[in-house]
Amino acid sequence: MPPLRHYGYAAMLLGTAGVAILFGVPSAYEGPLIISLTDEHAIRVVDAVGLVLVLAANFLFLKMLWKWRGLH
Repeated sequence: MPPLRHYGYAAMLLGTAGVAILFGVPSAYEGPLIISLTDEHAIRVVDAVGLVLVLAANFLFLKMLWKWRGLH
């Protein structure tokens, strides 16, 4: 079982990468349209990838907290 700090490092890395992808990629490079919300807003492939990374970071962070509290 890896130490708790490894979960924290992985969560920070995945969260940072996800946020950088969500907010750092210009709209010209976002890829194909997945869901059209309105005329001005849509969910594209890059948004979905960034969201998956942020959710994975959240899962690892919560897993770290769960193990730190001894609730496994």
